[in-house]
Amino acid sequence: KKISPKKKKSDFDLFKDIFSDLSVLGYLQSLSVYSILNESLFALDNIFDIKVDLDLDTIKFFSEFKAEHDFISENQIEYEVYFNELYLKVLPVEDIELSVGKKISIWGKADEYNPTDFINPEDMRYMTLKSKADRNLGTYLIEYKQFIKDFSFTVDYIPLFMPNKNPSDDSSWTPPFRSELVNSPQITMLEESKPQFDLLDPQIALKLSANVENFDFDLVYFNGYNFSSAFYRSIDPIKGSIIVSPEYKRFNGFGTGIAAAISSFTIRFEGALKDATYFPTQAAPGVLKKPDYNLITGFDFTQEELYMNLNYIITGILYYEPDIMRDETIDFFSFKTNYSFFDGNI
Repeated sequence: KKISPKKKKSDFDLFKDIFSDLSVLGYLQSLSVYSILNESLFALDNIFDIKVDLDLDTIKFFSEFKAEHDFISENQIEYEVYFNELYLKVLPVEDIELSVGKKISIWGKADEYNPTDFINPEDMRYMTLKSKADRNLGTYLIEYKQFIKDFSFTVDYIPLFMPNKNPSDDSSWTPPFRSELVNSPQITMLEESKPQFDLLDPQIALKLSANVENFDFDLVYFNGYNFSSAFYRSIDPIKGSIIVSPEYKRFNGFGTGIAAAISSFTIRFEGALKDATYFPTQAAPGVLKKPDYNLITGFDFTQEELYMNLNYIITGILYYEPDIMRDETIDFFSFKTNYSFFDGNI
């Protein structure tokens, strides 16, 4: 019997192969909050989100597109359209991943609060009302990741600094300290001085991770900028008014994270130490540079569709001085629970 020659793959077959590896997820979310203090319900934002994930054998393309309708203050409504993530990941050889573009990297072992997440800015316009996953913003980076058995090593090269999205000056979510600066007639607030794109002096992040059965461990180092600016004060020699100059300052950060799963429970710990954080003071120049630490310990409980998380968080300033306009230590508990009524992916 004559053997027919092998057919050449048609363009349509190629399209079917690509389509089978393509995932598209979209949703519309509306967030409103009821204030017990004011006994009123008010809207925060409406979001249309669509994620496109093309995962081939050695190449992955991922994008997250967002269109937002934000009630950022009583007098202002903002419309914003942007890509929160847009990156390409390639696997040039086995056990090596290389990502380029705007990406959210997963740093930290705790839930909701991650002291070791030095690289992902957050949308803080409504403080922590949104979950950490919804607050995360992508940053422009080149990421190298290598796997060696149960270990992985990650290097993030970040040439462009991305700050947090903070509340507008007339928002009810603006911290009182900033509101006083902005609304005072004796104070002139200058534009923020943001670090520029710099290939030769980028932010650098290193992470060593271990994953052994039900135990995860991270050890991290970071050299880069604080996500929030420091407010330097000076006196205008002619007008005699106060000039405030917001500046983003650099620091070195060190941290570790641990997660251990035991049956339906996961015990978590995460801690970070920064060598330079700039705290507001009454005296000129308006800030004091001090090292500080952030620690979080807690546990999760998961039972089918039910999830519960309890955390204890403590943050403190080393070499504290009374002139600093913040307590030496702040500690609090956080509790979160959710229940999925339908498919857990929804």
